[in-house]
Amino acid sequence: LISANLSEANLVSAKLSGANFSGANLNEANLHSAKLRGTKLRGTKLRGANLGNIQWNENTVWPSPEEVAQAEIIPEALKQQLGIE
Repeated sequence: LISANLSEANLVSAKLSGANFSGANLNEANLHSAKLRGTKLRGTKLRGANLGNIQWNENTVWPSPEEVAQAEIIPEALKQQLGIE
């Protein structure tokens, strides 16, 4: 899914562990309760995305904290991990 355009996609509860979304467009996508363990999200666009209740681990590769901060809903633990206010 490298560089895929999934803008506004409904990925609620999707099992995406290990997927490579590097450079993908997930703007305004609904990822609520998605499993993102080991998922590669480097360079992914997340403006307006719903990251509520997602699952991730130490192998999940996030885009920059500035990009993650543009998501609409972000779990508090992820904000702390990435240093997002």
